[in-house]
Amino acid sequence: MNTRKHSHLPVLLAMLAGACMALSASSLAARGDGGGGGGGGGGGGNSHDRADYETLKARLRGDPVELGASGEVQYSGTEDSSELVINSAISVDVPVNAVGIDTETAAEADVRVVFSAYEDGRPYAECLYEFSGFNPTGEIASAHYDLKIRQIDDQLMTHAGIVCDVDYAEDGIQRGVPVIEAGDTAVGIINRTDALQGTFD
Repeated sequence: MNTRKHSHLPVLLAMLAGACMALSASSLAARGDGGGGGGGGGGGGNSHDRADYETLKARLRGDPVELGASGEVQYSGTEDSSELVINSAISVDVPVNAVGIDTETAAEADVRVVFSAYEDGRPYAECLYEFSGFNPTGEIASAHYDLKIRQIDDQLMTHAGIVCDVDYAEDGIQRGVPVIEAGDTAVGIINRTDALQGTFD
C-alpha cells in the first residue's frame, strides 16, 4: 500500500508554534464545555451523552526484532461527529538503526500515522506525533511519541505543533480530527519508513 504524500505538515509546524488554536495539555484537560456551533455534524450543546460515543482502537505492530516499536491509537466520536477525539502513543526502542532513531536524533524524528479506509484501502488522513521523552528500561531506552487531539464542533484543541490533515488527497492542510470507522487501518511511518500497522475494531 502506498502511503506517500507530498506533505506540507512539517511546514505547518513552524506556523503553528505560536498559534492561538494550540492549547496546552492542562487547558485541554480542563475544558468541559461544548465549544462553538456550526461545524462537524451540526451538534451544539454543552455536553454529549457518553452513550453516544463510538470508541475504536488500533494496536500498531511491526517487526519486534528489527524495529522494537509498538503503539496504539484510540479514537472516540459522537454519532453526529460533533465531537471527535484521538489519543495515541508510539514507543520506539533506541537505538533503532532501521529507522534512524537514537538518543541524539529522537526529538527530531518524523513520526506520523496515515489512516486508510477499509473499503478500498485509500489513505484519507495523516497525523503528526510529538516527541514526549525517553523511558529507560534496563539497558534499553524507549523514545515516546504522542498524539492528543480533540475537535468539538469547529473548535480544535491540541498540543502545540501537533496537527492532522483530514483530507489526504487535497494539496495543503485541512486541519481537524479524521472520522474513523471500524475496519480502517493505521500505518505508523517513522522517518519515511512504513514501520507499524494496525486495524481499528
